[in-house]
This record gives sequence, structure tokens and C-alpha cells, in this order.
Amino acid sequence: MDYLSDRVLIESYKHAVELGLSEEFLHLMREELRKRNIFLILLKQKEE
Repeated sequence: MDYLSDRVLIESYKHAVELGLSEEFLHLMREELRKRNIFLILLKQKEE
């Protein structure tokens, strides 16, 4: 995937968390982020 679609997925995940969407939905989003090796980047940013 390209950078833009990665950014859209990241922002969508952040909004889903803020909205308190179901854990099942968030799990599916995290799986997609993991496939793209993005989830680890998000975790690191959150720790900073």
C-alpha cells in the first residue's frame, strides 16, 4: 500500500479508539495495521 492509504488507516484507527467502537472492530483494524507493520509504530508514538 502507499503512504496515503497508510495514513488514512492510522487516522481511522485513532478515531475508532476515540469513539469507543467495539473491541472486535478495533481488533480487525489492528490486524490490518500489523499486516502493514504500522501497529508497532503507533505503540511507540503513544509511549513518547
